[in-house]
Amino acid sequence: MKSSISKRVSLGILLILLVSFIQMPIFAYTEDSICLYSNNGEYIIYVKDVLNEEFEFAFSDKKDESEDNLEFISSELDSSKDAINVAYVNNQLLYKYFLEDSKSYMFVRNSKGEMVVSGDEINLDDTISNWIVDYVSSTTKRIETKVDSETLVDTTEAIKDTELSLNTVRVADYLEIVPKDGASYEYYLVNINDSSDAKALFDMAEEMNSSEKDMYNSLVDAYDFYRQLSWIEGNIEDWTPAEDNKIYQPIESETGDKYLVIIKEDTGEDMTFDAKFMISKEHDELKYKNDLDKIIHTIVKLPVTGESLALVIGFVVVIAAIVVVLFLRKKSNKESK
Repeated sequence: MKSSISKRVSLGILLILLVSFIQMPIFAYTEDSICLYSNNGEYIIYVKDVLNEEFEFAFSDKKDESEDNLEFISSELDSSKDAINVAYVNNQLLYKYFLEDSKSYMFVRNSKGEMVVSGDEINLDDTISNWIVDYVSSTTKRIETKVDSETLVDTTEAIKDTELSLNTVRVADYLEIVPKDGASYEYYLVNINDSSDAKALFDMAEEMNSSEKDMYNSLVDAYDFYRQLSWIEGNIEDWTPAEDNKIYQPIESETGDKYLVIIKEDTGEDMTFDAKFMISKEHDELKYKNDLDKIIHTIVKLPVTGESLALVIGFVVVIAAIVVVLFLRKKSNKESK
């Protein structure tokens, strides 16, 4: 009787989030609020504790300004499908509170008249712009890749003192870059257990993919993810040329191993970065055969299941739909109270 053992290792691809390396501000949000600079020039401020209720807000150049001296303005609704209540800075407020060298502070009181934000500094130079969110939502679209496989190892060995033989086959998935004319490609691949920065980024991506959050926390997550990925891209020193435009999974990869891959595309005029998130999966199949080569018993060890690609892409689309086109539903012409 002969026995053959076939071993297949495949790499499940999680295509999550993409960014390019662009200089970013250090902070774009406070403990209570986050400010988005939209494509049409409006500053929209999401206040953590009053997203789902009407509120009033005011600005001052004094952090400890008396509530009696503040000129409160009613919140507006943003353009998202959930119609979230937001504070804002229009031209009138911009010229009144934000063009001097002094600092500006925000005050917010909820629908019950309770002060929920008191003296938060608002710096309009430190905002999340829609181009940051655009990069986050353009996952896998910067540098096109496809997944294929190739047999790396196919060996058969006789097992000593038996009539059995051991056949080992290792088939590796790889990313194949769909190249642009005249472009060259390099990549950086790291097991996240070997890099605290890569692990932090991967953990962020999985957290973002696995939970639904309100607008404030969604924007915070997108911004933090962008900062982390930008940091990694800007500090890579050892790039590997993508020979034949292929990036192979490591031969030593085992079930559950997680890898971060950064791809760099250089056209001679422009440079683009892409990020791919990978989880290794292992499939073992043992086939026992008799002398007539008939399979008499098969054991299959199921692979570890990774996140659904559909869920990953779905999350990105949701974020894009919520954030990318945000603006005020109507221009505010309300008088200060």
